[in-house]
Amino acid sequence: IKEAKPHRLDPTKDVYTGLMEKLSDRLKTNKDDKVLMYIFASSHGYMYLGNQVVATNRYDPITNYQEFIPVEESIRDISAAYPNLYVFALFACCREIFNGKKINEII
Repeated sequence: IKEAKPHRLDPTKDVYTGLMEKLSDRLKTNKDDKVLMYIFASSHGYMYLGNQVVATNRYDPITNYQEFIPVEESIRDISAAYPNLYVFALFACCREIFNGKKINEII
């Protein structure tokens, strides 16, 4: 059994996306390996388009608010692509439905 060191991330969309791309590359080249991915997301969060997202401390000009990391969506996508991947994800985030209009009125 091979074990990887846990990654502790300062949540940014670019860092998270890069980590998921590395995992995808590993799963492509090691199709016989069974991989367990554990995600613990403790951050600000929202429900956005029906999925849990993690909010970062960075500004996103598209939403005119915080940058979002689509963690749940990315887990669903990579799990569907690789049957040898097992995921345990725990979200300690808010689940308020994102309403850009309401948030922009508050700001």
